[in-house]
Amino acid sequence: EATFASVETLVEDGTLFLPRSFVMTNRFDNRAKIAQATRNSRLGALLFHGTEDDFVPPSNSERLNAAIGSAGPHELVLIPGADHDTISRAPANALFEQKLGEFLRR
Repeated sequence: EATFASVETLVEDGTLFLPRSFVMTNRFDNRAKIAQATRNSRLGALLFHGTEDDFVPPSNSERLNAAIGSAGPHELVLIPGADHDTISRAPANALFEQKLGEFLRR
């Protein structure tokens, strides 16, 4: 839910201001991990991101979704009007609950 592709992408997007030395030694590269996690999951991967997230831009989840590739079933759900903290709350809650329910019933 609203995660970042990597610390490097947050710095590139201008979202996070960190010393270059921190970024070079602490990559937190979720793109490198998500395909393997999807392969290991019986259900695949379901990603949620709010379209109004100004802390972690939605492009990060788009990058993660693309990184999964053919590793398994996956879906990115962009929640209209939701920001970083309101993805699972009303009024976004209906779409969140619907997609989560569909995913868990697979």
